[in-house]
Amino acid sequence: MIKICTFSDGHGYLPEITEGFDLILLGGDNVSLDCQSSKILTREWYMNEFVEWINKLPFNDFRSKVVFICGNHEVGFQRQSLTEVNDLIASIKQLTNDRIVYLQNEQYTFWKGDEHITIFGTPYCKIFGRWAYNETQESLNNLYSKMPEDCDILLSHDAPYGVSDLCYGWINWDRSLEHIGNQALRDAILEKKPKYNIHGHLHTTNHEFEQLGDTQVVCVSLLDEAYKVVYKPLYLEL
Repeated sequence: MIKICTFSDGHGYLPEITEGFDLILLGGDNVSLDCQSSKILTREWYMNEFVEWINKLPFNDFRSKVVFICGNHEVGFQRQSLTEVNDLIASIKQLTNDRIVYLQNEQYTFWKGDEHITIFGTPYCKIFGRWAYNETQESLNNLYSKMPEDCDILLSHDAPYGVSDLCYGWINWDRSLEHIGNQALRDAILEKKPKYNIHGHLHTTNHEFEQLGDTQVVCVSLLDEAYKVVYKPLYLEL
């Protein structure tokens, strides 16, 4: 079995992990709010707070990894050039003994002996303001088409429309609950059929598994709409 710890939307908060694991999956909005829009401060956060946290983690063995994507709040990350991103990731890997995997609409296969799982990670969200990684439905259709069929885990920042997308916090401004997820993501999930969709973005939505076609969908955000820590990381064994 492969043991997974997963969470999202820490916005600078990195929880203490005491249980050994094979994989940690981070669903975006990792960087703190006070530096999210700055390229320089974003790089400093990843090179300092993020690296320090990784180096204290209880990895099961030499193969264990931290897999992460970005989220809509990580404007300072998106503003970096491809060269700058590659340089940042290479630096983090060097400082953490090659413990991290960064995915930007990409697939990663993790092996543990003869067992393996495939993960497709994407930061892209539907447009709802002037945030990072926001794309039109047409663009999202093209981006999500790169997800392989029947992958084990789709790690997305956004939530699919219709499941796991009802917010119970004050984000609704006293309106009746309504589905606010991503239709393009829903379409891709129904077509590609990943076993799991792990997402964040919507802080106070249901944190239990919901079913979308053949896929189990779950929100793993740590914070509520007031940016207070109210949820815990989710542990899975696959």
